[in-house]
Amino acid sequence: MRPPLLATLAFVVAIGIFKAPAQESPTPSFSSFAKYLVLVEGNCGRGSASVIKFRGNPLILTNAHVLSGNSRVDFRLLNNRTLKTGTFGVARDVDLAVFTQEDLNDGLEILENVDQNAAVGDEIVVLGNSLGRAVTTELPGKIVGIGPELIEIDAKFVSGNSGSPVIHRKSGKVIAIATFATWQEADPLVDDSPFKDVRRFALRLDTVSNWEYPTWEKFVQEALQLAISVRAFNTLMALADDIGDDGYLDPTVYADAEERFQKRVRNYVTDIRRPHMASNYYLDTKTQFLRWIETQAAEPPPNLNSQTFTRYHGESLRRMIVIRRKLREFFGLVRLAQGGSDRIDITLKELRERWAR
Repeated sequence: MRPPLLATLAFVVAIGIFKAPAQESPTPSFSSFAKYLVLVEGNCGRGSASVIKFRGNPLILTNAHVLSGNSRVDFRLLNNRTLKTGTFGVARDVDLAVFTQEDLNDGLEILENVDQNAAVGDEIVVLGNSLGRAVTTELPGKIVGIGPELIEIDAKFVSGNSGSPVIHRKSGKVIAIATFATWQEADPLVDDSPFKDVRRFALRLDTVSNWEYPTWEKFVQEALQLAISVRAFNTLMALADDIGDDGYLDPTVYADAEERFQKRVRNYVTDIRRPHMASNYYLDTKTQFLRWIETQAAEPPPNLNSQTFTRYHGESLRRMIVIRRKLREFFGLVRLAQGGSDRIDITLKELRERWAR
């Protein structure tokens, strides 16, 4: 005689053969995340941040590039409350910055060991200040790839979302900070791949370990000094392109350059356009102009020392100095190649051939 059905089921459950399906914890609501989102409003730019519990401390965390270039920055919550900031910190090796604050005693949680606790294909959401419009947006997506410092996602974040928290829906924790996007120019190797379009990357938070703590004033001053040098650098790059184009300078190219560059280019163009001059006149005019450009391509003054800057600004300065050295060599080679015409006699193609020899 078979035992009653109910008695059999009770026996099966008792010995653990049959288990009820586990109940998944509900995904946290938008409001539980958004209350920690911070709108970044600087005098020179806007972006996103959030209050995140970093090693147990609720800190304002964003990208360093969101803050760099601003002399004044305000941090506002969605309830229009302004957070008061304290100590400033910037990561040595990646594009992250923090401020201490005491207005909130809690924040978003970081998912530790992301490479073990999250996976490609997991759903994420990016909260942020899209296009700097001071309106919180929720951009859904998935994890596309995981690396030791970066996570690639397909959520379509845009300008203003830099510094936005990337939240792992399954755990409800922050895995990264939306940071930058790349896109491929025409490249036949990626035409038939999923990487031909815009790719978006976020910085992991669980692997950041090295920090510097300059004063905010020092960080501001570094950015100002760097911006001045970058402006001159961009003008030098424009001059190299202009010379390499057809050997004649177009003053309109330098409308945004410093006055010293604008004035020198205008004077040079006026002098070189004088008709029917002796060949020595043209040669001397070009030589003097190119020698002046060489001096402008010299390394920045001693106060611009990458060793005394924070690593974040210092790396940009160091790379720029390397290219400036090459530009100075370029203008020197061009100067030595001049003849007696009104045209700067060497194009980039000719220069490369000469350099190769």
